[in-house]
Amino acid sequence: WVRGWLSRARVMRVRREMAREDFEKARLRYVSAQRIQAWVRGVQVRTELSARRKKLEAASTHIQRLWRGHALRTQLWIQLLSQRATSIQALVRGFLVRRRIIKLSQNVSFIQMHIRRHQQVKAEVRKRTREHMVLRHESARKIQRRYRFVCRRRDPVLIETRKRLTVLGFEHGAMASLVPPPTLGEVSEEEDEEEEAATTLGEAEAVPPPSGQ
Repeated sequence: WVRGWLSRARVMRVRREMAREDFEKARLRYVSAQRIQAWVRGVQVRTELSARRKKLEAASTHIQRLWRGHALRTQLWIQLLSQRATSIQALVRGFLVRRRIIKLSQNVSFIQMHIRRHQQVKAEVRKRTREHMVLRHESARKIQRRYRFVCRRRDPVLIETRKRLTVLGFEHGAMASLVPPPTLGEVSEEEDEEEEAATTLGEAEAVPPPSGQ
């Protein structure tokens, strides 16, 4: 019986050791498989991330290239517009300055011409021209005064008032003093003024114009 028990115990120990060895081998295989799977998954993830990163970098580089090209073209266009505006301003300013100089020279030439012409005229001629101008102004004033007097005499309101006063018989009354009829002295004075204006007008027409004009 003892020998049987010892044999069974030795067989059980051998079986346990074999089972432990099998378990260790299985555990090692499992750990190795886990490590291999982890390494493979890491490689796959890193490959995918690297490809995605390269794609994102390419896209960002393309966007940056497009934006920099647009910014450079915009800057060049603004510079071109500023250069064109500067050229147009220079042309316009040059044209205005040249036109101003031409006008100034024309005005100076015109003034110089009139000054030379005035200096060439003699003092007697200038004096005669002055007297002729004064005489013309005086004749014009006399003619205007006579014309105003005639217009007042021909005023229809005054004529109608005289007619009404004559019909009513108030020529010598109080109302007649408002609009007095023309007397013989006034008529003679009017005739004298007419003769004087005609004489003055004839003299103004008879005065010869100055030779310097």
